[in-house]
Amino acid sequence: MQLRLFIATILTLFTAGFTYAQSLTGKVTNSQNEPVVGASVKVTGTNQGVSTNVEGRYTLGLDRSKKYEIEVSAIGYQSKIIGDVEAVNGVFNELNITLEVKAGNMEGVTVTARRTTARMETAASAIQFQKIRIP
Repeated sequence: MQLRLFIATILTLFTAGFTYAQSLTGKVTNSQNEPVVGASVKVTGTNQGVSTNVEGRYTLGLDRSKKYEIEVSAIGYQSKIIGDVEAVNGVFNELNITLEVKAGNMEGVTVTARRTTARMETAASAIQFQKIRIP
């Protein structure tokens, strides 16, 4: 009798964890179908979010039976907001996202260098100079 009660309690606790949280997974790519590394995938209005890995994949934990608004952003890409995202219990929840490159005004950078004609002392010459001055 106690064994049955113990097994029923364990099964109840095990299934309760799955009924309150589901994971939303997916891949963030660009228009050339290349993964976007380090993209931010977050739930709008909360501090809940993750970054994509080197393959552009992410996994975000969500409460089931709620609708969410997901914001995806990355440096050099236009942010995208996707509404009415819902994690359904017992279903593999996948959301693949394609980001467009941000059209920007990329200005060139000019690098200039100058070399002075002044004598540059090395550590060896400084030590030699000190040896000469010591009587």
